[in-house]
Amino acid sequence: MPSHLPVQRNHNLKAGTYELFADLSGYPDNIRRDTRGGYWVALGKHIVGVRLDAKGVERQEIIAADKSVTLSDVAEKDGNLWLGSVELDYITFVDQTLLD
Repeated sequence: MPSHLPVQRNHNLKAGTYELFADLSGYPDNIRRDTRGGYWVALGKHIVGVRLDAKGVERQEIIAADKSVTLSDVAEKDGNLWLGSVELDYITFVDQTLLD
């Protein structure tokens, strides 16, 4: 199910307006900056995370092998992607070089 990620402008000529930042293939849960100036967005089930560039263009997807788990966070640190879920009592990580 698609979802739109809006941006609210606070400090420029468009202050107080909303505009579309990214058209996502699911509902965003958390958004974190990546090391390349873009963002990682946790999307829940099926496609569980996407990396967006600074303009909101999708650059990478993470697809879950276990479709029953809902991802609630994706964070990048020390060359790894850390994946978390409110449904699980643990977190996991993936070596990002395996994804590039």
